[in-house]
Amino acid sequence: AATQLGYAKPNETIDCTTAGWWKPARGPVLRDAHAQGLLTWDGVLVKSSNIGMGKVAERMGSAKLHDILTDFGFGSTTQSN
Repeated sequence: AATQLGYAKPNETIDCTTAGWWKPARGPVLRDAHAQGLLTWDGVLVKSSNIGMGKVAERMGSAKLHDILTDFGFGSTTQSN
């Protein structure tokens, strides 16, 4: 959704820090298992960088992120027994 809505571009470089952690404006400190440094958005997805995802989510804003996650089904009960 972030790519489709233009919040991140596939070859865009995102600083995922060489420290291995990042504190967003709101919320807890985010950590990656290994410090990633600079990654493309594609690299963020491949490496599953929490920091890269957090930085793009921060661009989206909480209301937009909530709408996307709700549309995807998060927060809804499943039909499994």
